[in-house]
Amino acid sequence: MAVSEDPLGHVTMKLLDYLKKPKRPDKTKETKVMLDRNDVLEKYVRPMQDRLKDHLVRLDNHMSVWTNNSSQELSRGCQSCREGTWLCIFVGPKCDLDCVYCPQGGKFQKDSMWDHDRAFSDWWIDDVKLIVEDAPDDKIKGISYSGGEPFLYLDKVVEMGSFVREKKPNCYQWIYTNGVLADRTNLTKVCNANIEEIRFHISASNFADKVMDHLKIAREIFPRVTIEIPVTQKVKTWMIDKDGLKILERIGVEQLNLAEIFYYPNDQRQDFNSDRYYPFTQFPFPPLISEVKSRVYTYDIIEAAINRNIDILINDCSLERRGVQMLRRSLNPYLSFWGKF
Repeated sequence: MAVSEDPLGHVTMKLLDYLKKPKRPDKTKETKVMLDRNDVLEKYVRPMQDRLKDHLVRLDNHMSVWTNNSSQELSRGCQSCREGTWLCIFVGPKCDLDCVYCPQGGKFQKDSMWDHDRAFSDWWIDDVKLIVEDAPDDKIKGISYSGGEPFLYLDKVVEMGSFVREKKPNCYQWIYTNGVLADRTNLTKVCNANIEEIRFHISASNFADKVMDHLKIAREIFPRVTIEIPVTQKVKTWMIDKDGLKILERIGVEQLNLAEIFYYPNDQRQDFNSDRYYPFTQFPFPPLISEVKSRVYTYDIIEAAINRNIDILINDCSLERRGVQMLRRSLNPYLSFWGKF
């Protein structure tokens, strides 16, 4: 039957037009033209680590790396992460900023996620409390509060933090924030719930004066203050060229976690058809896509801190490091079923 004789001819014509259009490439298939994980390690990462080896702690077949030239010890939170005894609570998806590299997606995706004032992600708060209370102390040593922006969910954070303080007083707690809402009042509420460490993502606001002021206030209130920040060109420039390392040292920041940027293969915000990226694969976990330069910039910042005698412990929070955590957590019967990468 000719198209013109089709009683649904307009539908058929639209279908034919659609089939003639060039299709958007499958980004997951494009990853095969990239450098693979081992290539990136051998070409970029291991030579940088070897050059700085006298200033580094390297464990887990060089997958867990941090500096040894500061007066600080690695955060108890990072220790529990490495051991696979860390429970990361995703308090909710909403955020007051919109970072292009956010693993939760853009603002539309986050605003579309299910959210409930009595739930953490897909878990009811009462169920999370039961997991924490029933777990032996050596199976959950650290609990963090992430998002979204946790300071948009302070009622839930304070409730859970206070519960942990009562039931598991030796469990180490910390919280993440972009710092915009972290004023003195809110910081005090969080600290009073026995959350001992706060981690600022200061580049999310482009190092805004307001956020830097809140960072200084946090230093007055919290036992430990950390910067945890995805490593981009902007971050490298601020840390090295704009003397951000010295600024953080003067404020009294104890630790700097340099996080490797990663994306999920179906992230429509990125064009993965480039040698800028490489696929990070680690069986049995799903593949991720990372930027090669994120790894290079991490060691540029570490080297600058060493040369300038900056008294801040710097932690290479790489996908390799996260892989160590995921492998060990998968062997922990109280956490093997929990959360995402």
